[in-house]
Amino acid sequence: MLEIINESLISILIILLAASFVSPLMRGAKSLTTSSLLTSAASILMILLSLEALLKDLTLTAELAIPAFLNLGVTSYSLILDPLSAIFTLILGLIGFTASIYGLSYIRRYLGVGNLTLYSFIYPAFILSMYLLLTTYDVIAFIIFWELMTITAFFLISFEREKEVARRAALKYLIMSYSGSGLIIVSLMALVVLCGSTSYLDLSKLKFNDALQYTLITFLTIGFGIKSALVPMHSWLPDAHPEAPSNVSALLSGVMIKMAVYGLIRFAIQLLSLNHYVLGLILASLGIASALFGSIMALIQIDSKKLMAYSSVGQIGYVFLAIGGGLTLYPDPLSIIAISAGILHVVNHAIFKGLLFLTAGSIIYRTGSRDLNKLGGLARYMPITTSSGLIASLAISGMPPLNGFVSKWLIIISLLISGNSILTVYAAIAIFVSALTAGYFMKYLSRAFLANPGPSIKGEDIMEVPLPMAISEAILAALCVLLGVYFQALLMPILRVFNTILSVDSETVIDLLLSNAFKLLQSFAIILMIMAASSTIALCLLRISRIRITPVWTFGSRDLIPQRLSLDSSSYYTEFTHTYSFGYELRYYLYKFIIDPLTNAFMRFVSYYNNIDTYLYFTLVILSIFITALIVIAVVI
Repeated sequence: MLEIINESLISILIILLAASFVSPLMRGAKSLTTSSLLTSAASILMILLSLEALLKDLTLTAELAIPAFLNLGVTSYSLILDPLSAIFTLILGLIGFTASIYGLSYIRRYLGVGNLTLYSFIYPAFILSMYLLLTTYDVIAFIIFWELMTITAFFLISFEREKEVARRAALKYLIMSYSGSGLIIVSLMALVVLCGSTSYLDLSKLKFNDALQYTLITFLTIGFGIKSALVPMHSWLPDAHPEAPSNVSALLSGVMIKMAVYGLIRFAIQLLSLNHYVLGLILASLGIASALFGSIMALIQIDSKKLMAYSSVGQIGYVFLAIGGGLTLYPDPLSIIAISAGILHVVNHAIFKGLLFLTAGSIIYRTGSRDLNKLGGLARYMPITTSSGLIASLAISGMPPLNGFVSKWLIIISLLISGNSILTVYAAIAIFVSALTAGYFMKYLSRAFLANPGPSIKGEDIMEVPLPMAISEAILAALCVLLGVYFQALLMPILRVFNTILSVDSETVIDLLLSNAFKLLQSFAIILMIMAASSTIALCLLRISRIRITPVWTFGSRDLIPQRLSLDSSSYYTEFTHTYSFGYELRYYLYKFIIDPLTNAFMRFVSYYNNIDTYLYFTLVILSIFITALIVIAVVI
């Protein structure tokens, strides 16, 4: 792998620092505009550098001089973007750019209500923390940036601090995140002590006995599992994601929870090479549990953003199912295909779930509501948002020729033909979960855009969202289509990355399974696109032609049809919820006797800090002490 110097890595750092520290000086709308535009510029650079590193199989490096007066014991800090990091930095750039442009208009709704100065500081700092997390090769730096990502996300989740539900969600997220971080820190610091170095490269030389290896597997799985919201460590996510501003929700779901996937791959698989079979079986089992549980919970939601939050739990399950299944099959060449399909799904999920959160934000922007029972009929007034929501919903449901189909198909087919009975059952369940996904997003589409409008929806007050928001939606919708048709442009570099990491000769399987599949799937996608275009043209022709509208046939009696013919969102899939009621009842009793008592006890403790600012600043002090202690440890070592 060729290593080259690229100073643009430092440019991204400088632009994001400027966005954080210069923007708040301008106050109000100017502060928001400056922060969003600078963050967008940094995101574009991330996209370009990530594509260069990934497509050309390069490692980009840059040295940042550290001022002597800081007395850190080192004179420079290295920024390193290798192909593995590039996959996740590409996601950060894509969602960071569209979320920032979207926020130019969306966040203005908080003028005079929310603290835009705080937002203008925290938002780019959040993106900066993830960028630094992905470009470091130092354990201590990884821990510091991981904690910085956690605390900045906390501020963004609690942005609407006047709402008690937002404060509770942010505090729950913070406590659970710190619990996971504690396990990660213990594991990584133990490794630092064992090898006497904080460099990633030195960690790869370590050897472990069985006891230490299984301890590391447990700690790292739970630690990263909490951040990625794997079941049963997921409960913070359905509360936190809906309460954040919608462009931030896109970043939380599309990017932040994927940082846990990156961390697990980097440490547990690439550097430490922990027992692949044991780790894989654990991850695959947690993954399929998350996929199933997240989907059945999304099915019953009436809050549009909570529906998408539970959907994120389900979709991250697909990712871990693929990674775990691949590790279980190692060193079979199918392992590379399964893991690469999972990482492709990471990219695809970031795009279509980011788009879905943006469409939900557009609905909130125009109607002020997330309640699907109160929405309806928006397709007539918001055609761009409706089209974007339709594309994203079909993509996440795995419908060809969109991007979600390719990654799901590769995950399922690689596990089905593996010959492993456990993975075959998991793949069958994954097919069922995909059907559930189509079900709950059909509910979202029909209730928000197609059903009869609720009494609170007045057409004369509703119009399409402002241009920056519409552009962001259109970009992500276009990517859903492009990556569905030309998926090999991204899949082949990902296959190359994991072939290098796991050192498996996958050429034979790739030739047999994928070379013909590329041609077949691409031809299938093109045919479907032609059919879709033809249907659209036919629909337009029908719209402009004379159409005779007749009333619904009611057997000759007008009294048989109600004035408002539609189901509310609570009435969808009632037969399914009755059939599988045991799952919902189990969750009810778990919350009643375990989770709710613990949450109430915690909130009674927190009630001593009724002023949220006091608690926020208290947290910052603790975090500062923690980071200082880590730096001291690093210098001593």
